[in-house]
Amino acid sequence: FFHTGFLVPLLVVVCWGGDLLVRKVLMAIFWYPRKATLRVISESVVEVSFPKTREFAYNPGQYIFICVPELTVWQWHPFR
Repeated sequence: FFHTGFLVPLLVVVCWGGDLLVRKVLMAIFWYPRKATLRVISESVVEVSFPKTREFAYNPGQYIFICVPELTVWQWHPFR
C-alpha cells in the first residue's frame, strides 16, 4: 500500500480537503464577521467595512482574505 502510487494522491486529497474544511467551515462561518458595508468611493475603488469580533485577531502587515459568497464561494481575495 505504501509503495504504490495510490498513497500520494490520497494524502493530497486528505490534506487539501482538511484545509478546505477548516477555512470554509470553521473560519468563514463561525469565527469571522459575515456582514459588511460597501461604499463606492470612485469608479475603481470600493471601501469594505466590517465589525471586528473578539476572535478576529491580526497583526500589522498581515493579509486578510475576503470571500464574496454572492459571487462565488471558491474565490478568496487577499488584501493588506
